[in-house]
Amino acid sequence: MPRVGPTTPLVAKEETRRLRSYLPALVLERLTTAHGPETPGTEHRFGAAALFADISGFTSMSEALAATGKGGSEEMTELLNDYFGTMVALVDAYGGSVTTFGGDALTAVFPYRGHSVRAIRRAVRCANDMQLEMGRYQMIPTSAGPFSLAFKAGLAAGPVLLTTIGDERLRFEPVIAGTSIDGCVAAEHHASPGTIVLHPSIAATIAGVHASPLEGGFAAVEPFLGRRRPTSGSSIGSLDARAVDASTVRAYMHPSVAVAIESGHGRYLNEHRRVTAVFTAFDGPDPTRRAAGAELQRVLSPALDAVTETGGHLLQVDTGDKGDTFIVLFGAPVAHGDDERRALTFALRLREVLPDARIGVCCGAMFCGEVGGDSRRTYTTIGDPMNVAARLMQRANRGVTLVAGSSEEAVHGTVRVTPVDALTVKGRSQPVRPLSIAGPTPRSGDTPPAGEIVGRRSERERLRRRIDGAVRGRGRTVVITGPAGIGKSRLVEDAIATAVQHGLAVHRDWCRSTTTATPYASIRGLVGSLLGLEEGSVPDERRVRNAVAGIDAGLGPRSPLLGPVLGIAISDTDVTRGITGDLRRELLDALMLDIVAHRAERGPLMLCVEDCHWLDPSSGHLVSALSEGLSGMAILLLLTARAVSEADPRGQVPTPPTMPHAETIPLPPLDDRDSLRLARATVRRAFGTVPHSKSYLDWLVERADGNPFFLEETVHLLRDRDIDPGEPTAG
Repeated sequence: MPRVGPTTPLVAKEETRRLRSYLPALVLERLTTAHGPETPGTEHRFGAAALFADISGFTSMSEALAATGKGGSEEMTELLNDYFGTMVALVDAYGGSVTTFGGDALTAVFPYRGHSVRAIRRAVRCANDMQLEMGRYQMIPTSAGPFSLAFKAGLAAGPVLLTTIGDERLRFEPVIAGTSIDGCVAAEHHASPGTIVLHPSIAATIAGVHASPLEGGFAAVEPFLGRRRPTSGSSIGSLDARAVDASTVRAYMHPSVAVAIESGHGRYLNEHRRVTAVFTAFDGPDPTRRAAGAELQRVLSPALDAVTETGGHLLQVDTGDKGDTFIVLFGAPVAHGDDERRALTFALRLREVLPDARIGVCCGAMFCGEVGGDSRRTYTTIGDPMNVAARLMQRANRGVTLVAGSSEEAVHGTVRVTPVDALTVKGRSQPVRPLSIAGPTPRSGDTPPAGEIVGRRSERERLRRRIDGAVRGRGRTVVITGPAGIGKSRLVEDAIATAVQHGLAVHRDWCRSTTTATPYASIRGLVGSLLGLEEGSVPDERRVRNAVAGIDAGLGPRSPLLGPVLGIAISDTDVTRGITGDLRRELLDALMLDIVAHRAERGPLMLCVEDCHWLDPSSGHLVSALSEGLSGMAILLLLTARAVSEADPRGQVPTPPTMPHAETIPLPPLDDRDSLRLARATVRRAFGTVPHSKSYLDWLVERADGNPFFLEETVHLLRDRDIDPGEPTAG
């Protein structure tokens, strides 16, 4: 069966319809006449009734079902989509559009379209019918026991702003804001489980609805005795299936989610896994003011750059009268093996670009996957760590980042922290004891500290020999290959520590799944490091010219060739003017070889590029050119990649470049002896003790099947659920 990828021109009708459901009907309507995504900052303003519906009970259900294994994830998926499918269908039937999902909550708007009172009535009746449907969810039988769900909702009416933020490197994200959205959220805060509350903006406008007055002009709606069959169809139902092409919709999605759906592997998105959530509160523009959309894009652009650079996933952006927030995930939908560190690095970057932001970070096991109905769905996460991260964000002062749930090695290997007072979180029996980030961990030579490594004796020895060869001027390329979680990054950390001890200067970069279509994005940081440019900064033409000339004056006239690599425009010189196409690329290859050769004359180098299965083609070509030209230089080019034949279960198929001059070091699974050593060390770090029960450790070893990351994640999952390995039942 041929692989279906993000550039496949023809996608099955069902997959196209499924892709389109990732965008609200309001957005699809506006894209029917557009040729691609809307320009960030574009504004659409209209009046609408808004409904915010929240459900409680899914978080505890998710945690219980996670303990039952893969079957629990499938069961959770079925239950979530039964509930959300019902609610989305009701919104559609009453002429509304589900705009956002917030974990186990949803927001819907009902545009006036010339009749404000009718739209408000449809929204109220929709909320009422949602409440009537809750009888089906009062006692849900599951493999982990019975559970009940509770519903509450708030409604309001008024102006709405629909805009777009993002860019083509990350993705585009629709944002809906305005007094109508603020009002329905405020009304929901006045609601108790099983009730619907009207905001003062509509409490006095609905005839024939019995409501009890509440403080502040809010009113609690009494349930209707019966339902009235909806008479208004959803706007999404009238949209031409061909009106918005798949490539446009893909631009609003994480690429791995889009590929999974297009290739028919969407079911693999649904699972319980360890994820780090970063919640950020920031000062955004007033949505009622002119050009608020463009201002929101301007404020968030540096943060979006940080998301791209650290490999995170922008889950959503929310605006409101009580503050603006955005949520970024690390570990879902793509896991990198060092997602906790990436999240903490991202938090550090946020403090630079949004110095007054309040940030909450929490890591733990969550349900990840698709939720929604036929016409509207999204990729989201549900679990206690989301609640904790939100609570930490609320607790944090301006300019403060609070962290909970991250492993000790991730924290102390990335940031300096100080303890703060414990806080209570709804639904948790024990208080959370967060840490406050004081700054980055000091590093010698800007190289990350080597983490503990178990086994890999022959592989470490091979790398030590190659490092010694680089010192002696015998340049080589080494590619470490293996499946996700097998320990490639940990072996790289160990090699870097050895290289630094031998006097090598280390320059390092990571490829990212979100930038495979952006030329040279995979090695932009590496090239900037070789030129001595400040990490994370966008260099200007003068600095680049000076940096190249500083390496060797004779290279200066060729500096414009580096413009595409660094993502900036550099005016041509007499040497480069008029040169295009293959010849320009060959000159760029030669320039990069000259740069690394001159740097190696000052001292031996290690050039490290990780996750090369995500290399963009332009970066792949340049890396191959470097690999071919290293002979006789004091340079070790160290790459990591998943095995070429390894198909990611979420539909993405890694394709690392072929390096004919490279030595490959494949990483097999750990043997049982090394797995047992790792299990003991991981349990000791997580719990402060090693269990007396050998069966407990044997169970960990068997479950991990030689994969270090899976073994450590299993221990962290047990820690998050307060399952003590020292208890007799733990074995």
